[in-house]
Amino acid sequence: NLTPGASGRTYVDSGLTNGTTYHYRVCANHTGPATLSAGVTGSATPVDAFNVNSASSTSNTTVNVVFSHAPTPGGGATGAENASNYKIVLGSGTCADAAAISVSAASLSGMTVTLTTGSQSPVSYRVCVSNVTRNSDSATLTTNSATFTGTGVPWQSFESWASANQPTGWVYGTPPSGSPAASGTAATNITQDSSSPQHGTLAANINTNPTGPNNGNILSYATPVSPGTCTRVAIWIRGTSTGRSLSIQLHSAGGLAANYCNIGNTQLASDVSSATPISPANASYTLTAINTSGSWRVAVCNVTGLAGGAMDTFRIRVGVGGSYNLSIDAIEFLDNSNNHCDP
Repeated sequence: NLTPGASGRTYVDSGLTNGTTYHYRVCANHTGPATLSAGVTGSATPVDAFNVNSASSTSNTTVNVVFSHAPTPGGGATGAENASNYKIVLGSGTCADAAAISVSAASLSGMTVTLTTGSQSPVSYRVCVSNVTRNSDSATLTTNSATFTGTGVPWQSFESWASANQPTGWVYGTPPSGSPAASGTAATNITQDSSSPQHGTLAANINTNPTGPNNGNILSYATPVSPGTCTRVAIWIRGTSTGRSLSIQLHSAGGLAANYCNIGNTQLASDVSSATPISPANASYTLTAINTSGSWRVAVCNVTGLAGGAMDTFRIRVGVGGSYNLSIDAIEFLDNSNNHCDP
C-alpha cells in the first residue's frame, strides 16, 4: 500500500540486498470498468555497505587495511587516521579479546590505511576497526575486521631441505655432543609435511616408534646457536604421540649440561601470547601424550636459567616406547612478553 504524504504517496520496501537493483511498477485503479493503467517502471539501487575488505602485513611492523569505500580522513573520533580506532588480536579470537600487538600510528591513502604495529610473529592475526565512518555519508562499518598473517620470520621454518628427509641446517642424530641418536634413520622417520603448515609451504614430520636401547635425538640443529637477548623459544606442533611426550634438549654452552623442555598436551596453547613458558628440567619425557586434534598448537620453552650457562644446542628428542606422528614448524625466539625476538 502507498502511504499518503505532503508530496505524494510513498512505499517503503525493507530487507533489500545492498548493491542489487530492484524494479517497481506503479499501477492506478480508476472508476468505471475494472482495468489497470499500463503503469510506469522505476528502479532503485541501494548503496553498498561500508566494510573492511582485507588486511595484509607488509613488513614486521606494518599492516595495510583496505576499506570498501574511502573512510573519513584525519585523526578525529571517526577518522581513519586515529590509531586508537584499531586493535589487533590473534586470528583465532574475536574483537572482544585483548590486543596481541600494539598499533601506534595510522595513515590513509585512498581506501587503504597503513598501520604501524608492534613486532609481529609469523602467526594469524585479526585487525578490528571501531568508530571509523565512510567519508561520503558517515555510514558506519558493517564488517569491521579482517585476518592476516604476520611477517615475523621464524628462526627455523623447514622451508628448505638438504635432501628429501633432512631439513637444511639440521641433521639426524646428535651433533655436536651428547646422547645417542634415536633408533632408525632419517629416511624412515623424517618426511616433509606440505599439508597446511603453520608457516610457509613445508613442515617437518616425525613418524617413528623408537625401540632403543636408548632414548635419542631425532633432529638436531647442526651448529651452536646463541639466543642473544631472547629469553624463550616457541615451537609449533601438530599430531599425536602416545606412551612418551616430546622433549626439546637445550644444551648449555659447550654441551656442559643438558636441560629439557618437556612438552605434553597441558603445555600446548593455541597461540604464542597465551602460552605459559615451560621451565627447564633435568630429565626428559616427564609427560606421556600429545594430541592436538589436527590443529597446530604451540609450546614455549624458557631458555634462561639453564644449568651450566647459555643455550648453544637445540635438539628434538623422542623416547623408547613411544609412538610418534608429529609435525613441527615455525621455531621462533621470543622475549619475556612472548613477542618475536631475533637471536
